[in-house]
Amino acid sequence: AGVCIHTFTSKNDLKDLQTHFLELNEKGDLYTWSYVKDNILLVITGTIPEEIARQYESALYNLKE
Repeated sequence: AGVCIHTFTSKNDLKDLQTHFLELNEKGDLYTWSYVKDNILLVITGTIPEEIARQYESALYNLKE
């Protein structure tokens, strides 16, 4: 719960959704951790502790193709 993995065929679509989450963070409407690798956007709710979010980040960046 609290983790979403989005995959994209278009870099523009990925950037659009990433920007959307960043804007929500800036407004204070929602807080998320978000990480990008290749065509994958990993979004984690901000209620998850940073240490756990960083573990997800590490797992994403260590994915092999």
